[in-house]
Amino acid sequence: MRRSYQILLLVCVFIFSGCSAVRVNTHAAGARPPLLLGSTADKKVLVLWGTAWRSNQKEPARREKIASGAITSFFNSMAGRGSFTVRRSVDGIDALSMSDSQILRSETVVSGKYQKVVVLRVEELGPTLAFYLSPILWAGSSQVVVRIRVLDVAAASLDSDVVLAWEKGGPFVIRGAKYLEGSLSAALASVF
Repeated sequence: MRRSYQILLLVCVFIFSGCSAVRVNTHAAGARPPLLLGSTADKKVLVLWGTAWRSNQKEPARREKIASGAITSFFNSMAGRGSFTVRRSVDGIDALSMSDSQILRSETVVSGKYQKVVVLRVEELGPTLAFYLSPILWAGSSQVVVRIRVLDVAAASLDSDVVLAWEKGGPFVIRGAKYLEGSLSAALASVF
């Protein structure tokens, strides 16, 4: 009887190990995802980004580097759908410290060079791991939370304001920091 129990437990572990799923939740005002689809082929888009980590964020400098690489490579890969310039500041001022109207009035944007401005605020970028006292002993995931605002320069208006919560993982999954760049790119792809 004890041997049967051990075999059943082993089978369950193998069946459930690595059961991974992607969960995407978006809350949008204005245009809904996919954003910029088909509307940027001949346009120049300024992408401004920054981070707003929680106070107890682990390794913020490492996450900033990961976010920088993922955001830059994602928008460079969209080159066929427009021209994208990725920056963290406008006219020497941190982009996230500016209001939408300040961004639209900035010298960089007023010069007529850009038709759209995308403002990305990365709020969460990290692996999670939870332990349980149940048949599912642990669950892990990569989590990405980003707030995205799309501004129309000519109309001086907000096209869209989206909060994206993206997560990949599940029971018996362990996802480390090496997956974060891909996770952020996949999260952005789910919106753009």
